[in-house]
Amino acid sequence: MMNNPMGEIKRSLCDERGSVTIEAGLYFVVFFVLCALLVDFSAVFLNKSYLARVTYSLASVVRERSVFYGEKEELSQQDVSDLYELAGVLLEESRLAGSRYQLVVEAAFFQSSGSKAQRHLLNTQSIARGSGDCHSRPGITSSQIADLSPWDTKGRWLPVYQVTMCLPGGESLFKRTLNSVGIEIGDIAISNAVIPR
Repeated sequence: MMNNPMGEIKRSLCDERGSVTIEAGLYFVVFFVLCALLVDFSAVFLNKSYLARVTYSLASVVRERSVFYGEKEELSQQDVSDLYELAGVLLEESRLAGSRYQLVVEAAFFQSSGSKAQRHLLNTQSIARGSGDCHSRPGITSSQIADLSPWDTKGRWLPVYQVTMCLPGGESLFKRTLNSVGIEIGDIAISNAVIPR
């Protein structure tokens, strides 16, 4: 005797055991996706904390102009290359070892006006090094950065240096997925501004 296939399908759909299995399968998929997103977001925040620590260390090196740079205020490409190599050493033990990152060191210099009441921007300097292609890094010419310059006892405004490390946003699996469908997610960029000692 031949069984009616349509009748078997209808009976399976009406059977509660089948619906529980289907629901459990859907719940498992949703739970797995949520766990994957949680792990991916945790990795993004972990990367951000690594970059913050390394950027702070590099900014401390830049701040020590008299010790490391012989009181030379201007930056050179070699100075930034040395900082980039130092960043690689500091990131060696982290999960970012070998990642594409960009280091940008910027400086704002002010005219020696002899007056504490006037602060005029003389020039800025920006030197980048790295293989990451980052677009969301702040500039040193913003008024907030210029306002950080204190009046020196030698009668001049001190320069301000900003060290920025940036990791492209595509390093995250979730961000890459969103970028593939046209939703742009920003880069991870950490900046520290310092004045020389």
